[in-house]
Amino acid sequence: MLNNHSLSKSAASVDGRIAMPSRPVRIRLLVVNHGTLYGGAEKILKDLLRLLPPEEVQILAIVAPGQGPARVIWEGIGVRCIDLPVPYFARAPFPYFEGTRLSLHLVREISKWTSFRQAFHALLRQEAPDLVYASSPHAAIAIEPVLRQFHMPWIWQMPDLIGNRWLNRRALRPALRNAQAIMTLSTATSDSIIQLGADSSKIHRVYGGVDVARFDSAAPSAAHYRAAEGISADVPLIGMFGQVTRWKGWHILVEAIPRVLADFPAARFVFVGQPPTKRDCAYQAALQRRLAALGLEHSVRWTGFREDVEGIMAACDIIVHASVRPEPLGLVIMEGMAARKPVICASGGGTEEMVTHNETGLVVSPGNPGELADALNRLLSDPSLRTRFGEKGREVAAARFTHDRRVEAYLKVFHRVVEIAQAKAGAANALG
Repeated sequence: MLNNHSLSKSAASVDGRIAMPSRPVRIRLLVVNHGTLYGGAEKILKDLLRLLPPEEVQILAIVAPGQGPARVIWEGIGVRCIDLPVPYFARAPFPYFEGTRLSLHLVREISKWTSFRQAFHALLRQEAPDLVYASSPHAAIAIEPVLRQFHMPWIWQMPDLIGNRWLNRRALRPALRNAQAIMTLSTATSDSIIQLGADSSKIHRVYGGVDVARFDSAAPSAAHYRAAEGISADVPLIGMFGQVTRWKGWHILVEAIPRVLADFPAARFVFVGQPPTKRDCAYQAALQRRLAALGLEHSVRWTGFREDVEGIMAACDIIVHASVRPEPLGLVIMEGMAARKPVICASGGGTEEMVTHNETGLVVSPGNPGELADALNRLLSDPSLRTRFGEKGREVAAARFTHDRRVEAYLKVFHRVVEIAQAKAGAANALG
């Protein structure tokens, strides 16, 4: 049965950490993260590691590649980093019939996977964790054979929607079968791995969390941001936040802007985020060229990556989330709701678990600039509707999407998995 921890009673929060009832076991936790970039999944992981109470969980280290912005984040919250890149399945060379190239490719693939598992095997002996936490499918696939050999309990976070394809089922089958628990970010994410053959009794759906109080305290920053940008209080401001990558749908909003300005010529747009890869840099450049061709350069402000997202959201009248493919969750949506802003999001995946159409925001079809423009114009023309959606969104965020609830749910799973493993180990020792 799918375990739903999102509505459990929350614990009290003390000095930014979660105060929980005392438990007898302090868990030694080793975390494995596969990527070098920093996006929504890494932010959710960062918040979890930052808020786990140290009297209950000792974070030994995070196993992660040594280069990239994610490394800075882990070290910034005081987590020791172990530089051990998690291997990926690399594409075979093309054309496939070139036997020498294919043979060399296979040798390299076998070598990197073998080297990683040998190094991880040694790391487990050195660190002696009580529990291992894999932050992604890539990490789960890489570490599962070693953990099975050690008979070590482990859980993994599923931050993505996984397509029900033969290769996915084949690659993930051992991890789905042997992980003690699988943490998902939404019902949509849970459903996607159940289709791959996951045991629903292992799945624990726990929504990501936001610090609603931090958004409340950011309200004074709104006036400061508008003043710094020369945007008066009566000018409509629409914000879009996230990684500047094509599937996030920035181009959909760009194409919607002319129709919005036709009705609200004073409206301004703020784009907050940066491209994570070279390909995404080219995508951003194409967006800028398109804005120039449409004569919209002065209507759109690009900020790049910003730490003060709460203040910028507070300055906005509407938050847009325009992904062109289903989202596993949509952290920006929850943040917009916590900021008391109406959210317009594209349908599909976990986004509709966040936003209730005509109650906390508006849900539109993905990839449809005209429908997005109509939704924006509707909200811009009705300030009372924006206020009503924003207040209801803040109420939902405070009730369902908090760090307290998330950390409490994770602690329950951590302790339960470790207790079962220790009981099994004790029984085996007694028989031996």
